[in-house]
Amino acid sequence: MKPALWTAQTVGLWTLACLPVVLSVIVHGAATPAPLAIAAASRPALAFNQYQVDLGAIQAMPEVRATFVFQNRGSQPVEIQEIQPSCGCLMPRLSKKRYEPGESDGLVVRVQPANEQPGSKEYFVDMKYTDPEPRSVRLTFKLIIPEQQLLVSPKALIFFQFGDQETTQNLTVTNARGTSLRILDAVTNSSYVTLQIGDQGLSPRDGYPQQVVRVTAAANVPDGRHHGLITLKTDDADQPELRVPVMVQGGKAPQRP
Repeated sequence: MKPALWTAQTVGLWTLACLPVVLSVIVHGAATPAPLAIAAASRPALAFNQYQVDLGAIQAMPEVRATFVFQNRGSQPVEIQEIQPSCGCLMPRLSKKRYEPGESDGLVVRVQPANEQPGSKEYFVDMKYTDPEPRSVRLTFKLIIPEQQLLVSPKALIFFQFGDQETTQNLTVTNARGTSLRILDAVTNSSYVTLQIGDQGLSPRDGYPQQVVRVTAAANVPDGRHHGLITLKTDDADQPELRVPVMVQGGKAPQRP
């Protein structure tokens, strides 16, 4: 048999039958896909001028500091919840705990080189706040402490006074430069601590000039932690003052199990 011939009528019927399918393909192909709705994360309200301060090699001095300037660029007040330094030697200081939109301030971080070992140092401070979302930001402080300087040991003094007996500890100042050293005065703002300057001498380990200050905590200290500061005045032109934190814990002796 001869194959059936395609007549105009047959072609027309076939075209009409396929037309819905063709139109469906065209419509779906031309449709623009709807974008996915993604909620943008809100930005932290506090913006800092810098998140790292690197002083490099410093000169011998009583204290070095870095200031991390910030501004509340959010639309809500910022509440500072906590400031956590990586080292107790940093002594971070902030003027207040609440900042309105547009307010600026600076977190001051201080280090006393005489209380630290020489070498390259990297410290950090974690500031936790709400804006009202909980936030945390890390600020880094770097410096290199020179080898030759006045050294104070220990870096801080802690007394546990749970009875009626005084307790004494020694603060030792060593001049690692090998030159003369003299402590001219020793004062404290703590009412529970007294100071006595000892004689000049030499370090038994390396022969450097050193001097001892005897620190005595009083007996019968009231309950609680009492913080203070000891200031030593020296004849050193580069480091005329040395500061050492002191804490006296008073109260009743803890009961043994």
